[in-house]
Amino acid sequence: MSRIIRTPQLTAPAELFSGDEPRFYDEAARAAIDAEVARAFEAGRREGFAAGRQETISAVQRLESALAAALGEAARLRTAAVDDTVQAALAIAEYVLGTAVVDATGPLAERIMSAATEIDDETATLSVNPSDWDVIAPIVQLPHGFTVERDPAIRPGEARIRGPWASVELTRTAALERAREALA
Repeated sequence: MSRIIRTPQLTAPAELFSGDEPRFYDEAARAAIDAEVARAFEAGRREGFAAGRQETISAVQRLESALAAALGEAARLRTAAVDDTVQAALAIAEYVLGTAVVDATGPLAERIMSAATEIDDETATLSVNPSDWDVIAPIVQLPHGFTVERDPAIRPGEARIRGPWASVELTRTAALERAREALA
């Protein structure tokens, strides 16, 4: 049995010179290689853009999260600063005036109705300055069992609610005491 060894024939043998890339005599092979290089380049470019886009989206999400946290902290600090400023202003006003500052939690009628809803007593007495009652009587809706006492000893803009168990001071003195507790 004989073996025949055949030498493979290249249709376009490579020719190397001075270290440059191989040159092919066959233009069809060169065109195929160039097309494959262009296709691989384009595929790599698309993969790179996709990976870069994902990295950018991830970075933007992290930035949004950090920005939201920073804005939340800034809002918290601003609120704390405003609260501190108001408390300091109340303390200064009390010192300068030598008396309590008006409770700015809302109009008297609203404060009375709010306090009346918080009381569990079935009966209570609301004490107000007579001039205030003339103004707020049409507005205030008191629960059943409440009586109104016009008390000239109560300063205008103030009220007091007393029941068997409840005692509510809607006075400047009480507001000042709350401010003092907050400052302490």
